Amino acid sequence: MTIPRPPAPDAPMIVDGGVLPGNTRFMLRCMVEELFRGGMALREIDAMSRDVNYQALFAARTTLGDDAFIALLASAAAGVGVHSCRIRETPPTTFDAALTIRGDSDVEEELS
Repeated sequence: MTIPRPPAPDAPMIVDGGVLPGNTRFMLRCMVEELFRGGMALREIDAMSRDVNYQALFAARTTLGDDAFIALLASAAAGVGVHSCRIRETPPTTFDAALTIRGDSDVEEELS
């Protein structure tokens, strides 16, 4: 288990705030869809929601409960679909090519 960090003014990555009025399920759905569109996997988001350092996801999971959170996560994943890519770096491939550059007036005669 991860030990939570206390909020401090000199730690800007820690969110220190209160509860916003609104529909928690709707706001969570928007957040999760955005994470999916950014390329995160369902397992990654689920793991983040269990880590207290990811405060918004952890708070949403705690508020909604495990079953409702997992159902919302699965529903969002089904709605967005799977977006994944594989990046593979390879050395550049070069090909020898013959190139002739001429700057005389014979070129116009050859093209006509």
